[in-house]
Amino acid sequence: MTDPALVRKKLALIEAYVHELRTLGRPETLRRDVREQRFTLHTLQLAAQAALDVASHVVSDEGLGEPATNRDLFGLLARHRWIDAALAAAKPGDAVLIAGKGHEQFQVVGAERRPFSDRASVLGHVGGAA
Repeated sequence: MTDPALVRKKLALIEAYVHELRTLGRPETLRRDVREQRFTLHTLQLAAQAALDVASHVVSDEGLGEPATNRDLFGLLARHRWIDAALAAAKPGDAVLIAGKGHEQFQVVGAERRPFSDRASVLGHVGGAA
């Protein structure tokens, strides 16, 4: 069975890496600053590895199949409706955006505010609590 605590931990790491890029990164200096280039590359690699760790954990624990490549991990997750097919279809160099605000715990639909959390939505697939 998929371990919700492990998934939460890895998702928190991804959030932390994205936060570091937003708060510590200086994109305006990327072209000329090797240190900034390496910080950005390393932080993105850490976030990608955490995503691969979650995908591998879910695929293995849920018995979704035997992926031949990292990309196959996400294909299996999409096929078994753990993630949207757009995420699984992403190729190297693509960026996939989960277009939530992250910090807000609701969606506005018309004049109605509905409870919603991107994080809880992902965790809902593994039976974890947000």
